[in-house]
Amino acid sequence: MGMVRSCDGTAIAFRRYGAGPAIVLVGGAAERLAALLATGFTVYRPDRRGFGDSGDTAPYAVAREVEDLDAVIDAAGGSVSMAGLGSGAVLALEAARLLPGITRLALHGPTLRPRPDTPDRLLTHLTTPARSGAPCTGFAATRWSCVSIPTLILDEHPTGTGTDDSTDGEKLAALLPDGRHRTVPHLEPAALAHHLAEFFRASTRPPCRRSLRRLPVW
Repeated sequence: MGMVRSCDGTAIAFRRYGAGPAIVLVGGAAERLAALLATGFTVYRPDRRGFGDSGDTAPYAVAREVEDLDAVIDAAGGSVSMAGLGSGAVLALEAARLLPGITRLALHGPTLRPRPDTPDRLLTHLTTPARSGAPCTGFAATRWSCVSIPTLILDEHPTGTGTDDSTDGEKLAALLPDGRHRTVPHLEPAALAHHLAEFFRASTRPPCRRSLRRLPVW
């Protein structure tokens, strides 16, 4: 297990697997996925602050979580692909909006509003839907439409069923300048690893966004 210090001094733990181009996995129970990707990549799997072996410093702010990922990216060499899973997909998307070291982004099942059965303070801070069941409103359009790096959004729901995650993924992909959406039935770790590896092996273009070291609290 590795450890880095975020800007506010919080200790952020991470696991490292394999060797090759760097991938950071954000969120989810990703140990099996990390092991599969490690056959061709160096995979960094951080514990989000307040979880696992990472510390937690009050008060909470989304900006602090982005700074945590910035510290992990530095430990990985400064340039990474990033995959966000579940609520971690929203954090990865926010990091891609602000950090220059992310060259490609993949999101699995992004959830753009908090759910009572799976509370997450990140989603509570970032998402305030105008009405129940209203995904990807102008909030997302104005916040994330500037994320111009190649972005792949994967989910498991058939298009057109009205399920929330599928709708979020499709609409989010349409908002991004270089976004693409893919629906894959039964997206188990082996299948997910295949799609991620294929996407991350593709040629990349260098990031052209501003550097970040300390973000305002909001």
